[in-house]
Amino acid sequence: MRTSELRGLTWEAVDLERQVLTVRQRADRWNTIGLPKSDPTRREIPLAPIVVNTLRAWKLPCPNGELNLVFPTGEGNVERHANIHKKISDEADIFILFSRQASPCRPPERILPSILDQLRKL
Repeated sequence: MRTSELRGLTWEAVDLERQVLTVRQRADRWNTIGLPKSDPTRREIPLAPIVVNTLRAWKLPCPNGELNLVFPTGEGNVERHANIHKKISDEADIFILFSRQASPCRPPERILPSILDQLRKL
């Protein structure tokens, strides 16, 4: 996904039961919500089970806002491009950490709460 699409992603576009998200809109550099750049960029993206579980866990503490964004600011508004880039980088580091911690003795559902705590600190 493009950063602008992540910034404009709403909870309505995330179907946790079907395990897909639909790219319907984006947030431009001025934080204005609009259509994706072109028709082919409107698409469904399948979600891995770990992503579905993480989004389920994130939905409750996610800051509420008028736009109902998945990755908003603390006030529920559109997040700045640079901040999303930093969070993606930090979350990628956490995902690598998660992958290294997961094992048959430590299944994902036992690791997920500590990972979410780390994400909240970002």
